[in-house]
Amino acid sequence: MKDNNITTFINYLEPRHQLLWKDVIDTKFFNKLKSIINYKDFNSYQLNEILTGIERNLDTEKIAIFANPIFSFSQMKELRLSFENGIHIKYVKLFAKRQFISCQMKQIRLGFCANLRISQIMLYLDPHFSSDQMRIIRLAFESGLKFSQVLPYAKPEYDSKQMEQIFLGFINGLTYKQVSSYAHINIPFRQMEKIRLALQIA
Repeated sequence: MKDNNITTFINYLEPRHQLLWKDVIDTKFFNKLKSIINYKDFNSYQLNEILTGIERNLDTEKIAIFANPIFSFSQMKELRLSFENGIHIKYVKLFAKRQFISCQMKQIRLGFCANLRISQIMLYLDPHFSSDQMRIIRLAFESGLKFSQVLPYAKPEYDSKQMEQIFLGFINGLTYKQVSSYAHINIPFRQMEKIRLALQIA
């Protein structure tokens, strides 16, 4: 975006974004925006996230983390929300990386919002996990499972539904030996569920 005129800039935005910002952007606001984007090429949806960050009084250092054209607007949104949720910049930088898609970023953000320990979050802060796998690992910790119960099965080789059956076993009081009897990668999740339920009523 290389326009130096507010009106020209507003006209560059998508109509839905023009309606949001035409009465908000004054000279001071526009000058701050220009200092942040530094004439990089952003589309209207990316600019909308940057503008939202400015409007919500995020400082320039934080906005600069997500004001990068390599991020989609949905990735920018998750990083912006991370700052708005009070997550420290040093932790946001851990997942402010292109290889994390927005739904993965969301699961990491929600882990911080739930006050998980950094060691717990780091266990699934890995782009090799799908967002569904990340969600199951996060919920396992939020349910109170111990690190030793989650660690052996927090592996990309287990799909999210298999992980769910394994962690449900612990949540429902099964012992490590009982859970390990069905926690095999080659056992489909529905079979895992049948074994788990049988063990729970035994």
